[in-house]
Amino acid sequence: MNTLEKGKCFKWQMSSVVDKVRRGVAKTIQAASEGEAFDTLPDCDILGISNRFTIKILPSDELKPSASRFTPVHLVVKAKKGNRQIVYNCEMIAAQGVVVKTLQGNTVMEIRLPDNSQNSMGKILHPAGSTLYKVEQVKCQSFSQRYVISKFGEPFLNVVNTPVTQIFGSFSSILRYFYLINADQALEFFNLSNEKIGFLRPSYFSTAKSLIINYRLNLYTI
Repeated sequence: MNTLEKGKCFKWQMSSVVDKVRRGVAKTIQAASEGEAFDTLPDCDILGISNRFTIKILPSDELKPSASRFTPVHLVVKAKKGNRQIVYNCEMIAAQGVVVKTLQGNTVMEIRLPDNSQNSMGKILHPAGSTLYKVEQVKCQSFSQRYVISKFGEPFLNVVNTPVTQIFGSFSSILRYFYLINADQALEFFNLSNEKIGFLRPSYFSTAKSLIINYRLNLYTI
């Protein structure tokens, strides 16, 4: 790429960033003027159809090339029960994070990358741009990694990173040998009363690049 092309590419990227910021500010001001409160994520009612979902990375041959030369990563969220319908489409965007959308194209949330904070693991934004949830690592003496999900600065959920060997024992080695499990860690979610309410773990008995998320059905509203 010559100097002229690099200049055009940089100008296009900056124009895109400025446009996104302008639209985000406009949406926030408009919503604020209408008295809308961004305390929940939109379009989450569909999560009530099941308490177990699969997050699957789509094969690369299903992806379209990106104008920014970043190879996009597309994911789908599917129900594990019933007709196993797709409930959300997701796209990983360079230097931004993951955008989750409904099948109609409405943005549900944006999962942003960590900022410069030492303990930050990322945050979840309302489509209007306001931050609803922050994920931070908790320093502890145990070998397992722990995180806290806060909502508006207050603790909301606790998360523990658990090795799959603690879940499956020696059987995990057999699963990994036959490529039936594709990761070494799982996340367990606890409420503030220390009750386990869900987990996120690698899919087993499957060679697909996917995760399973399971939660108590009466807690799906976020």
